[in-house]
Parts: sequence; C-alpha cells; structure tokens
Amino acid sequence: MNIGNKLLSYLYNLIKPLQAKIFLFFCLIATIITFIKYKSIGVLFIQFVLYYLIIDEIHCKLYGGCIVGSWLVTIIPLLGIIIFILDYLHIFNNIKQYVKKLFTIYDTVTPENKLNFEINKINIPL
Repeated sequence: MNIGNKLLSYLYNLIKPLQAKIFLFFCLIATIITFIKYKSIGVLFIQFVLYYLIIDEIHCKLYGGCIVGSWLVTIIPLLGIIIFILDYLHIFNNIKQYVKKLFTIYDTVTPENKLNFEINKINIPL
C-alpha cells in the first residue's frame, strides 16, 4: 500500500463517525466564508490544522488511541505549572518589566488605544 492510499484510508477512518461528519460540514461552510472574506492561504491553513485537531479529538474520544491528545493534555498543563513555579521564583521579573514597557509604548503610540491590522485590504481592529 503506498503512502497516498494510507493517507486516504486514515482520513476516511477519521471522518467515519457521524459527529465528525457534522463537524466537517460546518467546517466546510466556515472555510468557504473565510476564503471569500479574507482570501488568505495562511488563514485557511491555520483553519485546516485546527479542524484536523478537533476531528482527531472526536475520533479519539469515540474509538480511543489518543496518543497525540494524551501528550498534549499532559504537556500543556506541565508547561503552565513550570511557568508558574518559575514566576514564583522571580525568574521572569526582567521579562515582565520589558513587557510593561512595551505596553506603555503601545498605549502612547496607538490612536484611541486601538491598533488595526489589515488582511487583504480588510481592516480588523484589535
């Protein structure tokens, strides 16, 4: 079996459950709207990655075998705990001061404390 057939078989098994099909239907609608509104391949790529992770999580919850999900669920809280401990030990004081300085510069530079960025000639306010 070549790589293409293995990939197609994997994707077919991933979207086999009804829950994944319903989610995929709404994903397609959101993807079409995103492409019409932003016309950005980067935004579409990020959307596809997020949708894949969610469909993989649906499949994992239904059938088990959650290797990637179990690692993510383990690593992300551990990183949060490590950051919390390092912050308690005052490791991030210099970084905090630098970020505060950046925020004060941001507040003085931006009009009305807002910054807009543009994707394909569409202004998106922050």
